[in-house]
Amino acid sequence: MSEQRKIEALLYDIAQGTVPREMMVLAAKGLLPFGQDQVLPILLAFAGGSDEELRSLARATLGAYPASILSDFVDRASGGDLATLVTCVEDPLVQERMALAKAAPDDLLQALASHGPERVQAVIVA
Repeated sequence: MSEQRKIEALLYDIAQGTVPREMMVLAAKGLLPFGQDQVLPILLAFAGGSDEELRSLARATLGAYPASILSDFVDRASGGDLATLVTCVEDPLVQERMALAKAAPDDLLQALASHGPERVQAVIVA
């Protein structure tokens, strides 16, 4: 099974709640045996989910992610993923990339315009 298919299968299992809790905690901490860019969908699912522990762990993990990986992800992310990501990431370069993303929903732009750094606000206004 290819690595991408393993990730997709794991995402499905997580959505179905069929993986052990310990595996979910490791995933939320970003400790799965996949590349950082490949784990982003799992982290975003947790960061936007209803489980407080997993949400908190995933948001902290995303907040510490390298800006280069997040910026690359932003270009292919959905509007929903961007809306979740903006609540986790404070890096101005990543926020600027989110503001410029084609998939950026209006509420994301409003949040960045009102709470983002000046640099990001300038991008939105321009």
